[in-house]
Amino acid sequence: MKPPQAWNWNVTLQRQLWLHSVLTVAYVAHRGTHGWQVYDINQPTVGALQANPGINVNALRPYKGFAEIQEEESVVNSMYNGFQLSWERRFTGGSSFGVTYTLSKSMDNGSNYRDIVPDTYNTSNLWGPSVYDTRHVAIINYIYAIPFWKSRKALGGWSIAGTAQFQTGTPCGVGTNNDFAGVGEFGSFGCGSEGQFWDLSGPVTINTGGFAGPTGNASSVKYFYGRRHEASGRHIQFATGCSRLHLRAGLPGPEPVPVQDFRHH
Repeated sequence: MKPPQAWNWNVTLQRQLWLHSVLTVAYVAHRGTHGWQVYDINQPTVGALQANPGINVNALRPYKGFAEIQEEESVVNSMYNGFQLSWERRFTGGSSFGVTYTLSKSMDNGSNYRDIVPDTYNTSNLWGPSVYDTRHVAIINYIYAIPFWKSRKALGGWSIAGTAQFQTGTPCGVGTNNDFAGVGEFGSFGCGSEGQFWDLSGPVTINTGGFAGPTGNASSVKYFYGRRHEASGRHIQFATGCSRLHLRAGLPGPEPVPVQDFRHH
């Protein structure tokens, strides 16, 4: 076992613009190596159960008579590349405003600690988008000092502040807990679900109406209202807020049919 390692680097450029604003352009990257993953070193070869119907799976394993023998190996690698664009107008004239956009891609061959690989003898097909990969994220923030009744102690000093976030959904593996590969188990890989992600032979077989995950974006909006009043050297502030989360998704379960690995895109 090797300890996991990570490298981070970035290149950032800033430019002051009109309206008391700053434009920031950045490239951000992360490289991870030696992440941990779980293998069953006593897994039968693919198709062993189909070739030997009625035989106990433990009699088909390399170490006969024993069940699964799990072993951790430090073989997971990951790579993140992100482009960040930000425009910020600092607080001037009673208001500030900012917009940030990130275009990124995260790839790995194992996103979660102790993922159990579905095929011990072939892990070459596991490299693909991370289960938390979010390609597009946009965030808007603002502060606005309400100009009304500034001279009135009881009514003046209110402001409105808020944030809004919009992002695309994350990829998710489609799998079922059926041992289509005939190896006596179905592993644990991708989005916390269990299932095998390959088809033994023939074309990809999937019922497109049998599974529908998050279809696009999520957004949240928060508003804060504050009032300041100074009396006798004390500073008092009141605030209230609300939030909203909108996510377009359909969440029926997958159909119990063999499916192809969806991590290659």
